Amino acid sequence: MLGAMREGAKGGILKVILMGFMVMAVGGLVLMDVGGFFRGGVSSNVVAKGGGLSISTVEFDKAVRRSLGRQGIGPQEAYRMGYIHSILNNEIQMRLLTREAARLGLRASDELVRKQVEKLAEPLAREGQSKKDALKQILRNQGISESEFIGSIRQEIGNAALRNALVSGVSLTPDILAQDLYAAKNQTRSIETLMFKTSSVEAIEKPSEENLQKYYAANKTDYAIPETRRVTAATLKKEMLQGRVDISEDDLRNAYAENIELYTKPPRRNLEQAIVASPKEAEDIAAKAKEGKSLKDAALAVTGKTDAYLGAQDFQENGLPEDLAAAVFQAEAGDIVGPVQSPLGWHVMVLAKILDPEVTPFEQVKADIKEELLQTALLDELLETANMIDDRLASGEALEPIVQEFGLTTEKLPPFSQNGLSPEGKDVFKNYGAGKGEIIETIFSYDSGETTPVLETEGGQFVVFRIDESTPLDFKSFESVKAELKEKWIAAQKDLVAKVRAKEALEKLDGGASMEEVQKEFGGRLSSYRNLKRDADAPKALGPVVLSRVFSQEKGESFLAETGDGILLAKITDISFPDSGAEKESDLAAIKTSEKRANAIETLERYVYHMSANTEIRINERIISQLYGENGAN
Repeated sequence: MLGAMREGAKGGILKVILMGFMVMAVGGLVLMDVGGFFRGGVSSNVVAKGGGLSISTVEFDKAVRRSLGRQGIGPQEAYRMGYIHSILNNEIQMRLLTREAARLGLRASDELVRKQVEKLAEPLAREGQSKKDALKQILRNQGISESEFIGSIRQEIGNAALRNALVSGVSLTPDILAQDLYAAKNQTRSIETLMFKTSSVEAIEKPSEENLQKYYAANKTDYAIPETRRVTAATLKKEMLQGRVDISEDDLRNAYAENIELYTKPPRRNLEQAIVASPKEAEDIAAKAKEGKSLKDAALAVTGKTDAYLGAQDFQENGLPEDLAAAVFQAEAGDIVGPVQSPLGWHVMVLAKILDPEVTPFEQVKADIKEELLQTALLDELLETANMIDDRLASGEALEPIVQEFGLTTEKLPPFSQNGLSPEGKDVFKNYGAGKGEIIETIFSYDSGETTPVLETEGGQFVVFRIDESTPLDFKSFESVKAELKEKWIAAQKDLVAKVRAKEALEKLDGGASMEEVQKEFGGRLSSYRNLKRDADAPKALGPVVLSRVFSQEKGESFLAETGDGILLAKITDISFPDSGAEKESDLAAIKTSEKRANAIETLERYVYHMSANTEIRINERIISQLYGENGAN
């Protein structure tokens, strides 16, 4: 069962860095919450599922906290603003686009990934850090483990290639359209408002016991106590098996003989080179070298610079361009070779030495061979032992005798919920790396007294978890939250009264009454705001949502909007545009750049819509509410 892990365990870890992803709207996905879908068989650890995609709570929570860390807002506030769902939509679309890029064969090479990592680490390295330390700092800042970078950097490069191909044909914005857009962007609007504060609503009757019971039932998820587990982790490490492995002298010599080509240097040539752009310069350098000048002096005499001369280096035949290799490996020691053309330019070479094949003695590589054989044998022993433990646990054997027999290390973990966090918000599985999502999901598939299968961790260790305590999903009792329910019920009733009053006021205003007449009949605080700008900071009493509504209405139109403390009735009293020709060239250039970006995003949205047509992604709203709602476990 665990044998298939062998190749992955032997492979090295490529250090990569996650790049940003362009945020897009939902496109053509059908996003819906199906309450029963996430019960009766489908794991409650899943936030979204469908169309071949599945996003676990751990994966999503990591994306949420990474995004909110950059925004500087908390999970509950983000949930109230709807930002949590925006992050989820983005995660879904990123995975769809990643899958499409993979289908088209857009995969980054190791070399391309390496160059991208070096490019990203370079600014920090210039500040005195080593590239290794610079990369570690980037990983800490991103809040992502090293192994998670492996796929993500390749995926992002593939995504970028797909996005660039899609948006490469985005058209430019003509001047006349840019001028109209500038006018729309820089228009000003004036409004009159009437504020109906919920706090000013009086004479609300106290709720009855029945009222509160119904309100509790309707909002029960707000008082959820997440399902938790307590576990004991038993870990098998490669170092524990050192005494079981022995590498003999014969093993070492056999490995050396079987792989002698690895320790044999092929025929080589020691060359001095000068490379120039023109054949005339190359001919002149060759002539001076044949007259007795050193190649370095000949290059300096012809070009006036020393950078054409590359010095002496050893080359294998396959390490030179084909035309150069043919000329060099047919020459004798001391010969002047060239000029010969390659993609780099015109080469003039002096063959300094002919180096015969050379075999590295056994004693020089003995230690390296032993270490390699030891690590391979330990890995084989590790996999065999992990399989044995897995089989014995599956047959019903207790964990303790196995721990004693194999010297496993054990650790009792604090209680944690399905996002891997303790009640205090600590990441219980922080040290388990990229595979912790799968580990947590596996743990929640077992109940008290049961043990999980043996699981591989990021560092090549194997771990098994015994479920010491399983606490099912529960809810705070009605009595324990009764006082809070009463406050919320009264607030909801006040909000309802304010909404009814505001709606009646809107009807009166739309019927031809002035704002002053409406205030006289319905009350509220009357205000006016002059010369509002679309991109300016919204007045505190309005906020950005109301300001956006102001710029989506026609002159004379009225609307209602909810604010943090009540309902706002607003009417557009004036719309003014800047004079024609008032814009600067720099203003139009900025407009054109913005439009090109917007058109690119729209192109991507349409592509996502097309490739996801009829794809139904089901959203687990219940678990999202538990994680990030007002009473979520954060």
